[in-house]
Amino acid sequence: MHDIDHKSILEVRIAETAGKPYVYKSSTRNIYYIRSGSVSREATRADVRRMFQASADLHFEVSPASGTRVKDLDLFLVNSFLMDYRNISMDELSRDGQLALQTNLSLITPDHQSTVLGIILFGKNPVRCFR
Repeated sequence: MHDIDHKSILEVRIAETAGKPYVYKSSTRNIYYIRSGSVSREATRADVRRMFQASADLHFEVSPASGTRVKDLDLFLVNSFLMDYRNISMDELSRDGQLALQTNLSLITPDHQSTVLGIILFGKNPVRCFR
């Protein structure tokens, strides 16, 4: 607390943390801000993406590969990998079990879209997915 011209001024210092980016939650949406010199401005979508990538909270490889589904993965190849390196057979799992395993391995998203990682490693036709 400072006293300047007979007025009490409260100085607040916010320590920088690894928990970036910071967000203001309004009643209708989340708003991210960027500091540019002495001015704060609302972050663009590209700014927000960069902030999440820098904080290691966003990884391109686990993002959905646009327009893909589970059917775009070579499940025989996935099963071969799991048998060789994890001693797991997808054939012994229920359909829900197979989807849960693929989600846990980040090969698909929770809504069953293939991820970039899934397509690169096990895609039937990866070139088609990244044109």
